[in-house]
Amino acid sequence: MFILSLFLIILLTPVLAPPPTIWQPHTNGIFDIQWSASDDLLATASGDRSVKITSVQTGTTLYSLKGHAGTVKCISWDSRNPQLLSTGGRDGFIHLWDLRLANRENVIPSVTIASAHEDVEELGKTKVRRAKNLPPSRTVTGILQNALEPHQLISSGSADG
Repeated sequence: MFILSLFLIILLTPVLAPPPTIWQPHTNGIFDIQWSASDDLLATASGDRSVKITSVQTGTTLYSLKGHAGTVKCISWDSRNPQLLSTGGRDGFIHLWDLRLANRENVIPSVTIASAHEDVEELGKTKVRRAKNLPPSRTVTGILQNALEPHQLISSGSADG
């Protein structure tokens, strides 16, 4: 009887959890979310062509990274330096960002890799596509900082956007 009573008390005791926290860093869809290695920052990639860096403790946006000409599809934090991250987008670009060089309102990329997945033979066609204001044919859909090689990025792409 005692065991049954204890079991019912445990089942009937409400779980005390904090209320959910709701953030809305973007006005468009979010395509990727990545925690920083220290778990105190959250990076979000969006269809509004920006990446927002949000403080987990305060819920405030600390940085707004703008530099992609299309949807930002992926984010990767540098595992060795919490101030560095990379992004890939529908524009075919990979951007590397250094938050130490950033002004919080308008951060520009430190390094840019243009047409990251274009074939050499197709580069002439890419210029024509950009001149017509069309998206490039090869989207960067995934990016990863190689933990074993500190200055190496691994990226994946898509030919259909």
